[in-house]
Amino acid sequence: MAEIGKILVVIEANESADSAERLVTKAGQLACRVGAVLELFVCCFNRALAATYLFDPEARQHAEQGFLHGQEKRIESLISDCLPEGVEATGDVHWERDLEHGILQKIARYAPDMVVKSCRYHPLLERALFGHLEGQLIRHCPVPLLLVKNRDWGRSPQVMAAVDPLHDHDKPESLDRAIVEQARTFTAAIGGHLHLIHAFQPLPASVVFDDTLVLDYEGFKEKLRVQHEEAMARLVADSGLEAQTPVHVVQGETASVLPDCVNQQNGDLVVMGSVDRSGLDRLFMGSTAEDTLNRLECDLLVVKPPGFQGPEAAP
Repeated sequence: MAEIGKILVVIEANESADSAERLVTKAGQLACRVGAVLELFVCCFNRALAATYLFDPEARQHAEQGFLHGQEKRIESLISDCLPEGVEATGDVHWERDLEHGILQKIARYAPDMVVKSCRYHPLLERALFGHLEGQLIRHCPVPLLLVKNRDWGRSPQVMAAVDPLHDHDKPESLDRAIVEQARTFTAAIGGHLHLIHAFQPLPASVVFDDTLVLDYEGFKEKLRVQHEEAMARLVADSGLEAQTPVHVVQGETASVLPDCVNQQNGDLVVMGSVDRSGLDRLFMGSTAEDTLNRLECDLLVVKPPGFQGPEAAP
């Protein structure tokens, strides 16, 4: 993980005052710990305003400028009220109908080392039919994406790196290395403690047709667990981590059992990888990071594989 020198803080135009203040406060705490500068960014579009002046372009432009000016004043207040002394911060606003496109354009222009954004719960049907901004950024943001929730970090934050050493979820081996490196460097930067966590799910007994496995299904599951624990031990050694690094291997669907384990360990931050699936894969398989985000009580840092190329964000 490269040094965190610039952090882009994405604030939604309709975000509540409490949510925006928590977001900027946490981003300021992070910037203070790592010595980064902040840029607060609001990408906004108001459908009611655009519809009101549909046939009067000059009046619409004037109204848009007034809306943007209001957001600029909001950013100024957040900088003055929420950031610790000594943290350098600037602000920027942009009018764009497609919020994801506007944010990706900003990332391309500003070249941050990390993007920070607040998040909220999104029901499965809403995600499937309409999508949501956090899910779009999980798939397409080309730099580490920190999604924050309404919970403060502890004095010595517990950072949980979620890895898949046997690559059961079709994610590249290089992604595990990137996750561990991001988590290790981030943990050192914020003065935390690093854990590794891995969830595996054996075939249900009802779909096992091998007579030997059926007769000793519990033995099969235990053998599988040992294989995953050995793979985790190799990952710790190959990554140059301390041998006493806490490792948690849990059985079950990742999005279900990983949040439970994180809560048991009082985790403050989970580091996960994300690959951009095709439309059909996303429909039928979903996104592990998105599903897990909805069930986590703590923050989530999303990492992309080395060489990830996001969608073109041409002006």
